[in-house]
Amino acid sequence: MALVFIEGFDAYGTTLNVAPVGMGRKWGDGTVSSFMRVRTGRLTGYSVSLDPGNAVGFVVPATQTLILGFGFNSKTANLAETRVVEFRDGSTIGINLRRQTTGEWSIYLGTTHLATTSGEAVPYDTWCYVELRVKVDNSAGEYELRVNGSVVLSASSTDTQGGSNASTDTIRLVATSASGVLLYYDDLYLLDETGSTNNTFHGPVKVETIFPNGDSAVDCTPSTGSDNYALLDDNAVNDDTDYVTGVATDVDLYDYPSVDSNVIFGLMVNTVCRETDATPLDIVQLAKSGSTTGSSTAEAIGSTTYVMRKAIFEENPDTSSAWTNSGVNAAQFGFEIQ
Repeated sequence: MALVFIEGFDAYGTTLNVAPVGMGRKWGDGTVSSFMRVRTGRLTGYSVSLDPGNAVGFVVPATQTLILGFGFNSKTANLAETRVVEFRDGSTIGINLRRQTTGEWSIYLGTTHLATTSGEAVPYDTWCYVELRVKVDNSAGEYELRVNGSVVLSASSTDTQGGSNASTDTIRLVATSASGVLLYYDDLYLLDETGSTNNTFHGPVKVETIFPNGDSAVDCTPSTGSDNYALLDDNAVNDDTDYVTGVATDVDLYDYPSVDSNVIFGLMVNTVCRETDATPLDIVQLAKSGSTTGSSTAEAIGSTTYVMRKAIFEENPDTSSAWTNSGVNAAQFGFEIQ
């Protein structure tokens, strides 16, 4: 598997300029909602902004070479050099991307400047799509920065290792502490270069978020009414207001609205869940296509407060090939309790 993380920022509420609800459960930072805001999206839906002086990140398996793509908009003229994203080894900052007051892009290793673009400035209040590939190594390191699909900076056989390990295990979005700087992020993907699919730049992409709109086959018990899906389609999730409950071996599969994407690189199934007593339970994410159900690795819920468990499905389990528009539209997604 090469896709590691997908984020469209569309599932954290629909009210603009307020804190995103529940985002910290996916990003691993429980305080995220206190310093982020829901904003209008790059193409459709929503994006998020960071308050100045804050950052938000997620942990990934330690990997030597990663490609990060994301929509980016500096909504204000740059008042200071602005750190945009960091590749980290634990708490140590490795390669990081910055925007200059001119709108040009700079690559740093920690606090050491490596390179700055010339003639590649993106005007403020303009969405662009940024992709940064980093291979971590003390001497054979590499980086490549693309903006809107074009290479604007690159280097090889160089030092890109900031920590003690030749790998990245944390990605962080960062907002400079300069007063008045406002950065928007949207349509994010992260991949490594292993495997036969999703092992290179995807160019500007859109992340589409969909919520269940029907019950396909359900075992769990709804907290109210008779339709399980109707309790799981809230944007944002409302925890103990609407929910379904189940026990080990229960399976819920849901229908979803059609997507409009022509090329689909992969899907991420996200489930917000908690345990209600001392009995430990695992959850498995499911993707059913035709007569075949693909299952993620079982993951412990491990908490009586709400957490998010997620899994990537890069291929249609019924065809063992990349998802197509029609394949996604005919599929069902859900979970199994174990």
